[in-house]
Amino acid sequence: MTHRRYHPSHAGKTSIAARSPMFRAQLFGPLKEDNVQSIKVDEIQAPVFKALLHFIYWDALPDLQELVGLDTKWAVTLMAHHLLAAADQYGLERLRALCEAKFCEDVTINTVATVPFFFFVD
Repeated sequence: MTHRRYHPSHAGKTSIAARSPMFRAQLFGPLKEDNVQSIKVDEIQAPVFKALLHFIYWDALPDLQELVGLDTKWAVTLMAHHLLAAADQYGLERLRALCEAKFCEDVTINTVATVPFFFFVD
């Protein structure tokens, strides 16, 4: 299991709490730790968390191709898959919708097997 700590500023705490029910619970609600100066972020890769924060602050997907550093649809689709899982974990419905749209936009014969099954079940 990967453990990372995110240290938001006071303004950053307000911004991420306003967008995500999970962050809100961690910072101001029932999951709040005493003297919270950072948030424990489990089971999310650093580039995915960077993309998640980009979405929270800018309300848009970052350039996923630039973020993964590879010029392949497969890598972008895989990043969108991880970002979709993070959107579910942190309760970011708009991000989930953007990831789903990215899947539809980028699906090809070579990437269809990487599209998560739960994308089709709702």
